[in-house]
Amino acid sequence: LTELPAMAFTKNLIQKFGSAALLKISAVFFLVKGLLLAASTSMGMVYFGQAFQMVSFALLIPVSTYYCNEVVEIKDQVTGQALTAVALNCISSAIGNFLGGLLLQYTGLLTTLTVSIALIAVGVILFFITAKASLKKPTKLTTTMVLKMELQAQTFIMPESVRQEIWK
Repeated sequence: LTELPAMAFTKNLIQKFGSAALLKISAVFFLVKGLLLAASTSMGMVYFGQAFQMVSFALLIPVSTYYCNEVVEIKDQVTGQALTAVALNCISSAIGNFLGGLLLQYTGLLTTLTVSIALIAVGVILFFITAKASLKKPTKLTTTMVLKMELQAQTFIMPESVRQEIWK
């Protein structure tokens, strides 16, 4: 439930702050959430830490699609979005769960939390460095741009003549 407000207002947030800024905010709050969960001494603190899901994961998923559209050429956007989704939802989840489980089993909770927080911090730093190097100037989303992004997923079933008409 904590994710719904952020996801519902994604378009408005992107228009106000830009996708790169929102991804940076998301990355920082992943770190804050990890630190809060590691420092938790009660269930109330765990719930408080989990509330940061609203500004970490809930921003990451939809905003990454918009960010991909800003930094990838239009002809490669569907491929970029697919690769982003696979990297975020499949590969990283599988590797993270497997290695996290091994780490937890053989070293314990404190080491697992420490390593996780360190990896999150490295990820935040790397994203801040790479986002600066690759980000184009943020653009305001227009209705046409949003429609084109929404239609991209459907273009593979459309005849070429229809696709050309849409992309004019």
